[in-house]
Amino acid sequence: MPTENPHKDHRGRLRRRFLSAGLSDFAPHNVLELLLFYAIPRRDTNPLAHALLDRFGTVDAVLSAGEEELCAVAGVGERTARLLRTVAAASAFDACLPRPRFSDAEALGSFFCDLLSPLEEGLAVAYLGNDFGLLSHRVLAGVDPHSPHTSVAALVGEGLLLSAPMCAVAHVHRDGLALPTTADLDLSRTWKGAMTASGVRLLESYIVSGDTYTTLLRRHSGKRSPTAGPLALPTPTEAERSLLASLSGAAGLALKTEELLGRYGGLKRLLSASAARHRYEGLDERETALLLLPYALHAYRMSERPVPAAQEREALGAHLADWYHGRAVEEVVLLLFDREGRHLATSSVGVGSVSEAALSCRRIAERALFSGASLSVMAHNHPEGVAAPSAEDRSATEAVRGALSAIGITFLGQYIVAGRDVAFIS
Repeated sequence: MPTENPHKDHRGRLRRRFLSAGLSDFAPHNVLELLLFYAIPRRDTNPLAHALLDRFGTVDAVLSAGEEELCAVAGVGERTARLLRTVAAASAFDACLPRPRFSDAEALGSFFCDLLSPLEEGLAVAYLGNDFGLLSHRVLAGVDPHSPHTSVAALVGEGLLLSAPMCAVAHVHRDGLALPTTADLDLSRTWKGAMTASGVRLLESYIVSGDTYTTLLRRHSGKRSPTAGPLALPTPTEAERSLLASLSGAAGLALKTEELLGRYGGLKRLLSASAARHRYEGLDERETALLLLPYALHAYRMSERPVPAAQEREALGAHLADWYHGRAVEEVVLLLFDREGRHLATSSVGVGSVSEAALSCRRIAERALFSGASLSVMAHNHPEGVAAPSAEDRSATEAVRGALSAIGITFLGQYIVAGRDVAFIS
């Protein structure tokens, strides 16, 4: 009786494994195989992956090699070398387009007037970060927000895919008056309930009619600011367009470069978006995996590099800046070291800012104790903010210091990372 071919759908299985769990449990040759699939559509890529590792030693070294060095390995042609160099360039990309921020409810009201005043009927949603910066927005022209066919769940779901902590909604009044009806107030309560249950705060709900608006939560009326002008949305740079087009071409795909950069708000936000977000935007499995690979590869390369000693504050700060590169959400990590300062382990202890991550000092103490650590530091990132410690950051530092001190582990302090800028709370 014939046995099933164990290599059947190897590419699909490896790609789906990556999409569901990332690269952390991948062997180095599997990481390179996954990448080489795009340059070599049909041939077995396993021997070439091993040949590259035999020549360079690590995935990090392969992606650091120049085109001439890569082409010196038997089986690496110009297309394969170009793919490896392009993915390496994308994984290092760190420029983030500035996103517009709203100073108050009036600024949001003016924004919704710009979006909705040309429409007879429609709905708009603005998804915002903790700094009131615009993560994304959506306009649904011709949609009646009161219709049972209007999916609140879909728009709430988009907020979750964007990791948006808050949002604001608005809809058009066709009668020319921005005055709330009983149905509008009921709709606002429905929105607020659905958002709150999902962990996305509804900042405000607006009615728009021409250049006037009314807020339903605060019951405030206003007019679009005549001096504000249309909100300046991020415009992709030529460098972003060129790099994404090169990545798409080297992988043999036909990504809609301009559309994707505009929809996601630039290349860095596109490359750091989740698989769920890409699926929501209609990208297929191969396209999604390609867009996730650059920053996943960066994280894998970091895992191959040694962590500086606990006492080397400047070097450890630079390492953490590299480690957080490409991460779109705030994450709190605990780094554990032995008595001489040698790195033992890095453990994620919360997602979100230190105030949002519901840090468990007990869990932190348990992880430190079980690792056999004598020294420790904590770190978290501000993905699009500044590396300035807040009162919550300082309070969390002292709470963790107290918990670890109680079990005889020295806590050296907390790093705060924003891009290449690093602050330290001792």
